[in-house]
Amino acid sequence: LKAWLGDLGDGKHDGGPEDPRIILIKVKAKTAQYAITRSATGAIGNFVEFAKGVATGETAQVNKLRYLDESELEQWRSSSQ
Repeated sequence: LKAWLGDLGDGKHDGGPEDPRIILIKVKAKTAQYAITRSATGAIGNFVEFAKGVATGETAQVNKLRYLDESELEQWRSSSQ
């Protein structure tokens, strides 16, 4: 977690397990969504998509959105135990 929180150098706020800025919460999702990069060519492919968007005025299609509903999440939960 140090990458996100950093070490404040006071011996207490160090990004470690005893850092008071860190708490543990449990969340049970009913739905989820995430993005997958469409381009197999990485940054160059994304740049091409952005350039096409600028030229045509349309939104660049650099990501594919994936949606998971409750039944898909339950299926994943039961298969990963």
